[in-house]
Amino acid sequence: MKLENTNSVFNLGDTSFRRKTLLDDYKVILPILKNHMEKVDRWGENNEGQAIFYHSMINQTDLFDRDENDEPAKRARTLTNALVKPGLINANRQLSEVALNWIDNKVKRPDKLEQWLTLKIDNIVFLRQCFKLRVYDTNKTNYFYPFRIAIELLISYEDIPEFHFFNIIHSIEPKMDDDKIREIIYNYHKVANNFQSFEEFYEENLSAGKSITPELLIKVENLFSKSEVDEQEFYEVFYNRKSTNAQKLYYKFYQAITAFKNNPSDQNLKTLIEISRNSSIKKAFGYGMNPFKLTRKKSISVEEFLELNFDNLLLSENSILFFNQFMSSKRSDLIKEYSDMTKRIFNLTGIFSFSNKLVNLTQPWLFRKITATYRDRIFLTGEEDYESYEEDINSLFYKDQSLMEILLISDTELERIEAEIRKEHGIPDKVSIVEAFDEMSEQKLRSFIESIFVESKVILLLKLFKNRSPENDKKIQKLVSDAATVPTIFEYIIAIAWYYLSEKNFSIRKSVNLSLDGNFLPLTHAAGGDGDIIIKYSDFILMLEVTLMDRNAQKRGELEPVIRHATNLTVKESDKEVLTIFIADELDQNVVNLFRAASIVQLESTQQKGQQTDGVNIFSLSIEEIIHLLERKIEYQKIVKGIREHFSIKPSFVKTSWREDVLEKLLN
Repeated sequence: MKLENTNSVFNLGDTSFRRKTLLDDYKVILPILKNHMEKVDRWGENNEGQAIFYHSMINQTDLFDRDENDEPAKRARTLTNALVKPGLINANRQLSEVALNWIDNKVKRPDKLEQWLTLKIDNIVFLRQCFKLRVYDTNKTNYFYPFRIAIELLISYEDIPEFHFFNIIHSIEPKMDDDKIREIIYNYHKVANNFQSFEEFYEENLSAGKSITPELLIKVENLFSKSEVDEQEFYEVFYNRKSTNAQKLYYKFYQAITAFKNNPSDQNLKTLIEISRNSSIKKAFGYGMNPFKLTRKKSISVEEFLELNFDNLLLSENSILFFNQFMSSKRSDLIKEYSDMTKRIFNLTGIFSFSNKLVNLTQPWLFRKITATYRDRIFLTGEEDYESYEEDINSLFYKDQSLMEILLISDTELERIEAEIRKEHGIPDKVSIVEAFDEMSEQKLRSFIESIFVESKVILLLKLFKNRSPENDKKIQKLVSDAATVPTIFEYIIAIAWYYLSEKNFSIRKSVNLSLDGNFLPLTHAAGGDGDIIIKYSDFILMLEVTLMDRNAQKRGELEPVIRHATNLTVKESDKEVLTIFIADELDQNVVNLFRAASIVQLESTQQKGQQTDGVNIFSLSIEEIIHLLERKIEYQKIVKGIREHFSIKPSFVKTSWREDVLEKLLN
């Protein structure tokens, strides 16, 4: 991406696309855009075509509300801007190789380094793209890699406050070189060790005043050199692209300060304090707070005010400092606004932990090893033509490359690192390093679940799913994560529920088909066409298929996919017994019966053509019944035994009452 001007802050989102459930939304938008782009010649010169895309989005999804005042073509552009930043499409809305492969489930398989990270393919897609993500200057030549700088910062320090983290990342400038950025990161040790306040560190290393161009500085000096500041010239320097009213308020604020400095009377102080309480003034001059220190009393004397604010730069005789504070405060406000999207994009990679307003890497020791070994090739900044990198759909930014390809790491080089890691972590040669890392991740996930999602909380969430409403959906996302849709969270919670019913007797990480963030919270259902949750016990395989579709939609939306998934898995695991449990809020009786009847129908795999199975065993449970099993602490052996016994007797005719006989054994 390119900065608009020297004082811009990079923004990974778009004001028209401040979505929280990014992964799911991207997966909805991209196929529609792909289909649209196959029908039009060029996006940028076809307003009518852009309007058609907008109407397709509105008609085919519920992501955005229709507004009669919308300009369809313009809305189409703003809704797709968010796909440009991570390199899923270019400015002409051509889909990248990365996006096309992601849509079609053909993403390049994880390389050895990526396997060590124990991530799902969705995470890996965004990890790769973030490593390639550049922020260019206005001249379209110099750039820096914000994601790489973030990793460099986090391998140096633990538990960095989010405020510090995002202010540092967003205040880096393309004109800085690697040495300067590493110096800034090193200097943060004073803050980390409580030798310096963050404000002092920021002023010394990253102050917005340092990025003021000589041309702008001359404008400011000329503005304040006159006995009376010209209002129109003031607006040219104290800008606000969104509101001219805000600019007028800035001017009134300056006038109030000048009047008070010239005549510190009670009336002038009253006027100054009144305008300083305006939210626009707080953002522009006070870093989101009142720019002056005030007492809690209703009134304050001039003497008290001056004593409290003796070092306030806004009251300085040097008006340049007034401008500097404006620049710094506005930049801070932009960072605060844009850091949310930066956090959400970075979170998709699965390698960051954002917990209790602190930022960490999930595997800092691994990235520390990689960056230390390959520091001479993992650059933080660089120079290259912007057009050839971000506007050419054939550039490396849009290619489906693995992490080792991006970082130019060979297999031989990685083998040396593997030997060091084995020695440092005591991993014997007979144990695969991927298996060792998988086990580490599994244990972390188990600890997280058992501390955050205790059984009582799982039951509470299941009751909210059972009684769905907009209000309860908000409660669910607040209790779990607002980065995932409610159906995705339902799948996650069902997996945890079965974890408790199974006496924790299976690998959650390997069983769920969900992409998780660095805090082990759900992001989206991973691609692949497999079942939702596949649990491999020692003597059989259990697949859980979950849905929040109401019973009126289950026949249309769930009947075929569940039977297909069950058939494919049964054929694939032909040497083991496979059992499927379909879980929904309400169960459609016809669907339940058809699932039961599938046990006596010969079915063919869609993944292995010509391979068949003599029926599939699919049982159905409601959310209420899952809650009952948890509350009664009925273990999975009893559940499975009852279902198995029923399916061992092949019926010649499926009657509506068949499931009640099985439930009688399971629930009591």
